[in-house]
Amino acid sequence: MKLISIPQLGVLLLQARKDKGLKQKDVLKLADISRTTLYELENGLREHIDLASVFKLLALYDLSLDVSPRQLTQRLHNREQLRKELSSRNSAISQEKKLSADE
Repeated sequence: MKLISIPQLGVLLLQARKDKGLKQKDVLKLADISRTTLYELENGLREHIDLASVFKLLALYDLSLDVSPRQLTQRLHNREQLRKELSSRNSAISQEKKLSADE
């Protein structure tokens, strides 16, 4: 998958965590990152993150990071896809918060 932003990376890492069957508390211990950082990253709320944290998470999830040039048309397409993913994700988060508040 080609990434264009930190929020998109967060979506990918959330899916990787779930695929590995890990809970957030497991990741906090194993990757030694803060709860706030992980929450904001997975929920598309974080715009910046240090590379050390990214590499810890990638290693934990058995993922790698590749860097290559990208073309303008691909960037535009990816941005639109990201907007759709984040919109859907934010709707789901809002629903979860409402359900949690009702409990």
